[in-house]
Amino acid sequence: MNFEELVNEKFKSMLEAAFEYSDFNEEEIKLIYVFCSLEEGFYYDFFYRIGGEIVKKHLINDFLISKCNDSDEQQLAAVDIGLNDLIELEKLFIENEKDLPTQIKIKYVVKDQSIDTDMVYSQNLIGTNKDDLELRNEWIESLQKSINIA
Repeated sequence: MNFEELVNEKFKSMLEAAFEYSDFNEEEIKLIYVFCSLEEGFYYDFFYRIGGEIVKKHLINDFLISKCNDSDEQQLAAVDIGLNDLIELEKLFIENEKDLPTQIKIKYVVKDQSIDTDMVYSQNLIGTNKDDLELRNEWIESLQKSINIA
């Protein structure tokens, strides 16, 4: 496989960890979002669009009719998969002498099975008081605003 195919495999694995966490609930989950940061260490998290709401993983059962196992252990298992994929992604970029993104944002439309990936290369944390969680929350807020406008 070439570099792009290997990178896409890691993206798919990150998405699959998030989808598996929801028990592959194709009926209720419209979109899956993955947020990764590599600027100051490794950060991986995921959340969902259920109905007209952006839902963080620990609140998923507050919005689903078909409940899933949202235990701390299940969350940690999914995050571990994503973090391992992120570490492997960094190695791929370094080995192939490619610029390493500082952030990766992935959107997966469940119905269409389509993936949209945005890789950011600018510094967003260095020289600020922000952390990875704050950047993730900013993305969540912008997504929720766009839903409310639509």
